[in-house]
This record gives sequence, structure tokens and C-alpha cells, in this order.
Amino acid sequence: ARTPSTQPRPELVTLAAVRGVAIGNAIHAIFEHRQIGGRLARQRDLIVASLDAANVRRDRMDRELLIDAVTQRRQAALDTDLRAGDGSALQLSTLSSRDLRAEMEFTFALDAVALDALHRACAAHGEANLVPVRGKRITGLLTGKIDLVFRHEGRFHVLDYKGNHLGERLADYVPHALCERMDEHHYRFQALLYTIALDRYLRQRLRNAYRRKAHLGECFYLFVRAAGLAPGAGVWRHRFDDGLLDAVAAVF
Repeated sequence: ARTPSTQPRPELVTLAAVRGVAIGNAIHAIFEHRQIGGRLARQRDLIVASLDAANVRRDRMDRELLIDAVTQRRQAALDTDLRAGDGSALQLSTLSSRDLRAEMEFTFALDAVALDALHRACAAHGEANLVPVRGKRITGLLTGKIDLVFRHEGRFHVLDYKGNHLGERLADYVPHALCERMDEHHYRFQALLYTIALDRYLRQRLRNAYRRKAHLGECFYLFVRAAGLAPGAGVWRHRFDDGLLDAVAAVF
């Protein structure tokens, strides 16, 4: 017999046909431009504008159903406890605007960084499979944007929104399943780079007052299709080891 986690969930089935870059862009726009502290149900214009601007294809899905489903699932993601009961509750919907910074840009100036050197640094700290490509050198500027940096209880955390369709079962979005997908898409390497970027930023801003153990928090990847359906569903979280961060920073 199938358990509840292995049965298709209506919330996942409803939006199963709506996938790809367009819905991902719409999701990011909604989270970036939402009225902080306000419920998304009262921000219908933002939902509609974000879906239209991204040219999200409904694939014969009723427009009102799409708007309602997107609104409900995005609000559930904001309301979900990112720590799933592990410690004090942590919900994006309860954070104030002064504790949120969306789309934080970063740039690394690279002087012939060898990916083999990155691989060795990661392997020395138990992460031999973290670097996706080896045997190349990177020179120039590495630029990117972190979806969200937020502060909670004095620590600064990285968060990335993911709209990937991973399946129609809750089991497809539980933590151990997400770990496999994170490696499959090299998202953990991305998360490491984001963490290094935030570590550098905090070190520059706080200067001598910066203490990594006190100020640098976790890295969260929020798979928004399932977030809020069950404790921990759709949430990947990790705090990279300080030794690994030092080794990778030294390569850069």
C-alpha cells in the first residue's frame, strides 16, 4: 500500500504542467517585489503582473485557477518553518524589511583559478564530488546574485528559491530526496559559492567585529512547489564547515 507521502498530492498535481524558465522567473519576481508583511492574497495585482511579464503558459489551465494556486503555494512557502521545528521557528513571512536583502550581487575577481585546486580543497574536507567540472582554469570576473540574504537572531543566511518540478508526490520533496537533486543539478556547489560571497561581504562590512561562528548562518534552498505541505518538505538546509570555507576562499 502506498503511504501518504508516495501518493500524488493535489497541490503538486495542479501546477504540474506549469514548469520551466517562465514560471521560475515569475516566482522570483513575486518574492522579490512582494509587500513585506502583507499576505499575497491581498497582492493579486503583483501575482498577475508577474505571471504575465514572464509569459507563463497555462497549457489549457484556467487563468483564475492558476492565479489562485500560485498565490496559495507561494504564501505557504513564506509561512513554512525553514527549520521544521529544529530550534526557534524561522518563517520568511515574519521577517521585517530591514532583515531582508533581495538579489544581492557579488563579484569574484579570479586570477587563473584552477578548478582542480578547488576540487582538491573540497576533497580534503570530505566534499570530493562538490565541484562539477575539473581540468579547467577560470580567469576574469565571476558574478552572480543571491536570491535572498536574511538576518535572523543575529545570523545572516542565504536563501535560493527553486521552482523545479520534481514530481507529484510529497516523497519527491523530502530532505533526503532534495539532497540527491541538489547534487544532480550542482546546486550544492552554487550554495557554496553563495556562502563564500556572503562570508566575504560580512567580513568587509563588519570588519574586526566579524565572527563567522556568530554571524554566518545556514544556506537554504526553498523548493516552493512543496514548501508548507509538511514539516521540512521542500526545504534543503546546510551550514558548510568552516575549514571548507577557508580552503575554498584561499583558492579564490
